[in-house]
Amino acid sequence: MGEADRGSSSASAEALHLKAALQSLRDQAGAIDACLRAVDRNPTDPLGWSRLGHLYLRTGQLAEAQAAFKKAVAV
Repeated sequence: MGEADRGSSSASAEALHLKAALQSLRDQAGAIDACLRAVDRNPTDPLGWSRLGHLYLRTGQLAEAQAAFKKAVAV
């Protein structure tokens, strides 16, 4: 992946982070979806994995939360 592609992926992931944060106020499933797309675009972003873990906790998906938090620490 070229430098321009990495920057584009990172910017895209950041936009999805913002979308997830806003959606988490009213749409947990949509927020999780946005976070999943963000970490798909930027899998080495610990903030994305952590945010995903918190969303999973809020929705009672404990196994998924644990996996996301482990990923956040690993990257």
